[in-house]
Amino acid sequence: MKIFTATQIQALDKATIEKEPIASIDLMERAAMTLADFFIEKYQRYKEVFVFAGNGNNGGDALVLARLLSHMSSAWTVSVFVLDSENRSPDNQANIDCLLDVLNVKLKVLFSEDDIPEIPSDAVVVDGLFGTGLSRAVTGMPAAVIERINASEAEVLSVDIPSGLYAENNAIVADVVVKADKVLSFQFPKLAFMLSDSEPYIKEWFIRDIGLHKATMEAMETPFSYFQQEDAEKLWRARFRFSHKGTYGHALLVAGKRNMMGAAILATKACMRSGTGLVTTHIPHNSGHLLQSTVPEALLSEDRSELMFTDELDYGKYSAVAVGPAIGTKPNAQHALLKLIQTCDKPLVMDADALNILSLNKEWMAFLPENTILTPHPGEFDRLTQKHASAYERLMTQIEFAHKWQVVVVLKGAFTSVVFPDGSCFFNSTGHHGMASGGCGDVLTGIVLGLLAQGYSCKSACLLGVWWHGKAADLYAENHLAQSLIASDVIDYMGHLLSK
Repeated sequence: MKIFTATQIQALDKATIEKEPIASIDLMERAAMTLADFFIEKYQRYKEVFVFAGNGNNGGDALVLARLLSHMSSAWTVSVFVLDSENRSPDNQANIDCLLDVLNVKLKVLFSEDDIPEIPSDAVVVDGLFGTGLSRAVTGMPAAVIERINASEAEVLSVDIPSGLYAENNAIVADVVVKADKVLSFQFPKLAFMLSDSEPYIKEWFIRDIGLHKATMEAMETPFSYFQQEDAEKLWRARFRFSHKGTYGHALLVAGKRNMMGAAILATKACMRSGTGLVTTHIPHNSGHLLQSTVPEALLSEDRSELMFTDELDYGKYSAVAVGPAIGTKPNAQHALLKLIQTCDKPLVMDADALNILSLNKEWMAFLPENTILTPHPGEFDRLTQKHASAYERLMTQIEFAHKWQVVVVLKGAFTSVVFPDGSCFFNSTGHHGMASGGCGDVLTGIVLGLLAQGYSCKSACLLGVWWHGKAADLYAENHLAQSLIASDVIDYMGHLLSK
């Protein structure tokens, strides 16, 4: 699913009006009917509905919703509050005029702060003050309205986007933003939804199709996409009846140091679970009993050092290589990693301490093989690049970094972003807060390595691996408390995926 900017969204609305064709006020009616269906689905138990509408088309959507709700059920008491303005959009004004004839809707214009109502805690608030076209911080009367909404304990539904939030860059967002319990986003999510900057203002968001012009959406280019189950299903490769372990590749994982073998075990198990034919794990000398007693399916390669990764390796028999989980950052490990990135001619994944070593030797980035996959969390990425004041700023750096060094950057977190050297960026749709647990990143490394070893392309391995990683965690959370998840659970639930 594509993610468009606010400017592109306006262009899509215009194209729909011109090419369908449909009158703008009728497109507003269609959007509001979708909104009304969503409202009925989520809010039937509420009795009082407080609708706050601005002077633009976002406000117009909210006004139409108020009228539709009044016709659908007499169980709701609908009160509408509109901002005083001399610059209403024509469709907004037309829908105010329509409401004047609806007897069971209370309509009030907010001329001053004294007109702002007290909002009962058992009411539902519909926020239609500002949409995606907002270009400056909210002040004055609208700000006072938002502060009143936020001070209430009422349930808040925002139309398309929380009022006061920008659709893309919220690096300098003011505090005057509606804190929405739910957001119904028309047609596709907004870029801001994918970034942690917006977390204080959105508990949940939902997408509903309002029938924007399909051909225009398909032709319109954007670097941003939202990767969902239907996308993942297209990437699964068929397996064959007469295949054997050699058919599905041989992965090499370089991981672990003395007294820190957990990461190597987790990544090895995940790699095996991904369907790889063979996995060899290179670990410190005299650590083999730990690996072979926990992952007997894996092959073992021991370093000459009992402490850490130090060997220069031969990659000839391997299909893909991953390095980094818990290898440490000592000088010997640094030297071995340099040799690896200078000599490895197989698809390569770098995680954890491999990234920390790279951040200590940034000139080595020039040695990274093309399409090397880096899987940092935000802290590791900032060490590789620079400190960032916002998630949006970090995203822009991620895109620039991937292009500059011709690598793939998998930035882990909620809606993990995968950026490719061509600048394309995919946000993942699976996973939850329970994955903020030690070892989950090692599991992801193993999954991506396993897919690469099986012959998946770099792009497919990253997108499918990240999605599968999160989906396994989602399946766990269907029957368990999400925060109880540990990394081993993700591995255990990987095999449940195709049975759903």
